[in-house]
Amino acid sequence: MIRLHQTFGAHTGRVLELDRDVIRLGRLPDNEVAFDPHADLDASGRHAEIRRESGAWVLVDVGSRNGTLVRGQPVTRHTLTDGDEIEFGVGGPRVRVELPGSSPGRPGQMTAEATPVSAPGAWATGPATPVEQKYDAIQPPALGQVAHPTPPPSPFAGQPSPAPISTPGYAPPGHAPPHGPPMSAPPSGGPRYGQRTVGMMIQAALQQADAQRQQGGNRSTAFIRAVAHEAAQSSSRGLKIAMGLLGLLLFLTLGAVIALFFYARWQEQSLRDENVRLQREIADLGVDESTERQELEQRIQSLNDQLSEEQSATGTIIAEQNGQAVWVLLSTRSGGQREVICSAFAVRERILANAAHCVGALEREMTRSREVRAVPNGGGAALQIERMWRHPQYASDVPASPDVGLLRVSAPTSQQAQLADMAQLVALRTGDDVFVLGFPAAIAEEGAPAAGISTGVVGRLTAFDGSDPGNAALRHLVSHSAFSDEGTAGSPIFDRQGRVVAINAGNYRARRRVVDTNTRVARTVESETPYAWGVRADLLLQLLAGLPP
Repeated sequence: MIRLHQTFGAHTGRVLELDRDVIRLGRLPDNEVAFDPHADLDASGRHAEIRRESGAWVLVDVGSRNGTLVRGQPVTRHTLTDGDEIEFGVGGPRVRVELPGSSPGRPGQMTAEATPVSAPGAWATGPATPVEQKYDAIQPPALGQVAHPTPPPSPFAGQPSPAPISTPGYAPPGHAPPHGPPMSAPPSGGPRYGQRTVGMMIQAALQQADAQRQQGGNRSTAFIRAVAHEAAQSSSRGLKIAMGLLGLLLFLTLGAVIALFFYARWQEQSLRDENVRLQREIADLGVDESTERQELEQRIQSLNDQLSEEQSATGTIIAEQNGQAVWVLLSTRSGGQREVICSAFAVRERILANAAHCVGALEREMTRSREVRAVPNGGGAALQIERMWRHPQYASDVPASPDVGLLRVSAPTSQQAQLADMAQLVALRTGDDVFVLGFPAAIAEEGAPAAGISTGVVGRLTAFDGSDPGNAALRHLVSHSAFSDEGTAGSPIFDRQGRVVAINAGNYRARRRVVDTNTRVARTVESETPYAWGVRADLLLQLLAGLPP
């Protein structure tokens, strides 16, 4: 028997005990170890097999797309030992091998499980189970001779030649007449011709007359045509000049518009590049460089204001298209006072997405017997929160982690936001425009809260510890320059196409040394900066895939 502990992926925390000669692993649902088809995209449909051979368990890669790794090293065939951790594609799901009865190879990895809340203060612990779905494996034509026109046939064509007229006693010179003596001259009145000759002479005369008549008509037609052509040329010369000038004017206008468009794009890109550079500089500053940090923060805010002017049209469209998908989470305290806790957005009919630390804040409010509700943008019927989840790898005691949470509300929502798919998320780059749609705590109205949209650019894409993992699929921390405070935590972060690419988590907190002017004592204080961060939406997709049905 072999026991497999899943330590990473949509089914993190599950344990499978298997006793088969061949164990298939992959995303297809008929595998003995089936990974989630939506979230575990680095694994292939048929990724690998674990085979029992001569009393040992042997891992065999069966032609996967992203390869198989054991203890971080790529393998195609490997004899498993107790404690081996198998990774199905770099950044893909991982399982730890346990061989009962053998000595462990290394200690298992500790994993956190999603913590659902069904009632105030009561948290049930258990791994999220994904909804299973089935997917099916995926001569030119020949040119004839040109027929030239032929003259009309002679009226005598095809007829037998007429016999010459016979004149008694006459024959042409040199010929003897058929009867009588030869004669030296034709009869009086001139020479005489045969019938055929006379017909040919008549035909020639008729053809000449017809040719003269046609020539006279052609001359008249040619003259009229020449006069008309000259008149047309004279009358259209001015029109042609006017059309030419108009075409030149249109060409110059089009060129100017194109030049202005590219200049505006160049200027906007310059603002983005400068914003990214300043964000990287402020992230690299030390604790004692408070003056330089304040200057960089002011310059970032100025760039954000300029970018907001350039991006106002796009931001307005996104806000209009997603106005009914965003919600504000409110807590009612003693005396009826209401306070903004966080923002959220609908991803399914009765599921809202927000930040994991917001789930913790809502739990604390519930344990204090305070009423918490989800209120739609612009006001409306408030919905009760029936259950809550956090990402299993979220940790509140580190600067950044998978800060993603989910809420189930008491009634269906009217609109859901569109989530980007994995290919679109991996294509996210520094310098890209982003738009945060949420409820700032300082300006949200209690009675009818209205969401606000802010613009910024992506500054960095890293792992949660700030390092570059070298693999785009593992860059889950999205640093950006859009406005953020505690009220906009949990807000959706959109790209220019209106797709959710990240969940806003909040602002970075900067440490500064402050000197008391009275006592001259220096102390270190923390404050929020305009440099904010969010969690890329693929971790939200993983959490949604693990929800119970």
